[in-house]
Parts: sequence; structure tokens; C-alpha cells
Amino acid sequence: MRIFGIDPGTRALGFGVIEVRGGVARHVAHGTVRAPESAPLHERLALIRGGLVGALEAHAPNVVAVEGLFYARNVKSALTLAHARGVALEVAATLGLP
Repeated sequence: MRIFGIDPGTRALGFGVIEVRGGVARHVAHGTVRAPESAPLHERLALIRGGLVGALEAHAPNVVAVEGLFYARNVKSALTLAHARGVALEVAATLGLP
């Protein structure tokens, strides 16, 4: 089974890919999808989405895990991060990945 993990962010979205066979997990890949901080939020989200789609298509996972929100300095930061998490969840659903 190939698992694609996502650490959402609006400037940088991190991901890691592992493959589990016979109870043994091995690293396949990792990377970051970046968007310029100076770009408006909607443009950053579109760039993050495009990069994420490309990474998912390149690594062909069986399942996606998206990190939940657990810390934010303030409500605005939490809301912005939630947008990136929503993009990640939408992309996984659109590609038919649980």
C-alpha cells in the first residue's frame, strides 16, 4: 500500500510518500509545493492545488492522509490554514483517493 501524507500550508505544503509491504514501511519520496507569500490567498491556493495534483499523479498512492489542525497563533491563521487543508481534501476526493 502506498500512503501519501500531507502537511497543509498556504505558502508551503509538505508531503511524504511511504510504501508498506509485509508490515515494513519504506520512504518513497517527499517534497514541498510552494506558493509566493506575496500572491493573494486565492492564487496561492490554486498554485498549491496544481502542485498537489501533480505530486499525487506522479506517486499514485492508494490512500491520502491529511494532517489535522492542532495549533494556530490566532483565529485568522487557523482559518487560512483550514483553506489549505480543504484544498488537500478536495483534491484527494476529486482523484478518488480515500
